[in-house]
Amino acid sequence: MKNRSNLDEQQEQTLLRLESKACWLAYWALLISMLGQVIIYGFQDCIKYVAGEWIVFMCLCLYLSIMCLRKGIWDRKLKANTATNLAVSVFAAALLGVVSTIAKIREYPDKIGGCIAVGVIFAVITLFVTFIALELVRIMYHKKITEINEEPEEEEE
Repeated sequence: MKNRSNLDEQQEQTLLRLESKACWLAYWALLISMLGQVIIYGFQDCIKYVAGEWIVFMCLCLYLSIMCLRKGIWDRKLKANTATNLAVSVFAAALLGVVSTIAKIREYPDKIGGCIAVGVIFAVITLFVTFIALELVRIMYHKKITEINEEPEEEEE
């Protein structure tokens, strides 16, 4: 039995857009909340504060990533190429580097040089891990697109 909707097509599209915006609002709010807590509490203490948000955030990330990959969708605005992946990786690395440096300076205000070194190390590791992960996903995406394009379309009878 089909679930019947009380909405017409225009209302369905409007509802889908609203739900999409709500999903992305929750995604970015969770990320900002977790980064703020890392800065406030530091790395060691923040685990107990952000564990719940981290689980929800990772479930949301995995679901969106897997479903988009299965449907052959990369992004609305970004291209699936190495240059874009590098730019996104640099942005993520810079963000984590700054956040980790600030968090460490709050923990050890008298050792700023060491705190900056920790931030740089975190940034470099994030750069490589993010870039490799994005490149692997990009390769899988291109395979999926090739597979989708090669599928014969069903003929109408």
